[in-house]
Amino acid sequence: MKQLKYNCWRIISSHVQADPGPQPSQNASQLDVSLPAPTQPDEAKVTFTTLYRKVPHLLSKTMSENISKSLAFYAVLHLANEKSLLLGRQEDLKDFTIRKAEE
Repeated sequence: MKQLKYNCWRIISSHVQADPGPQPSQNASQLDVSLPAPTQPDEAKVTFTTLYRKVPHLLSKTMSENISKSLAFYAVLHLANEKSLLLGRQEDLKDFTIRKAEE
């Protein structure tokens, strides 16, 4: 769960221009996948679908095979509480956005 939360936070922070924080210990076999450059401030959000598509590429092979939408959603809920993130609904209710709360 720690690695899942850390990698979800890496993806979110790459979109909301936040510091990803210290990296937890990883296996030597795990590859470091580069993340895209941060977006513009007016686009400082990421959708859950985008996060769910990207996170398996950052996890070990075993973890990426076992990840589910429920587990990823659980990690995002934890991060929303810990990092003061806002979850916003979309009109069609098929997805939601994740962004940093205004301070």
